[in-house]
Amino acid sequence: KAADLTGAIETNVFGALFAAQEFVRHAERPGRIVNLGSLGASEVWKGRGHYHASKAALRQLTNSMALELAPDFSVNSVAPGLIELADEPPDEPITISPTRFPMGRYGHVDDVFEAVWFFATASVYITGQELAVDGAYALARG
Repeated sequence: KAADLTGAIETNVFGALFAAQEFVRHAERPGRIVNLGSLGASEVWKGRGHYHASKAALRQLTNSMALELAPDFSVNSVAPGLIELADEPPDEPITISPTRFPMGRYGHVDDVFEAVWFFATASVYITGQELAVDGAYALARG
């Protein structure tokens, strides 16, 4: 539906863009911007077209910002796969067994945090990169 796509673009793309604009206006240089992408930018799951389109757009926005904001800012993204949230039941039951992940488990919030922390503290020379946090699931799917 168009409304679903509009909402996903507003949240995932415009949200990142407007936050980055404000950050750039006030932050010290060199600075770092880390966007939260998704494996959904490159995979397709039934009924989630609006989500995929918005995350693919965010990936391209991240790449564009990396070029436009260099050398003052590095811009990267973290792309989580299936992340298990202990305190919140999923909207849909998880149907993928953790044994299908080469790492043998679903991702945890701490896994995503560590990837964001890496980009937040790494060399500003690292820019325009996406770090998948998926326990090699995408590789195993082929």
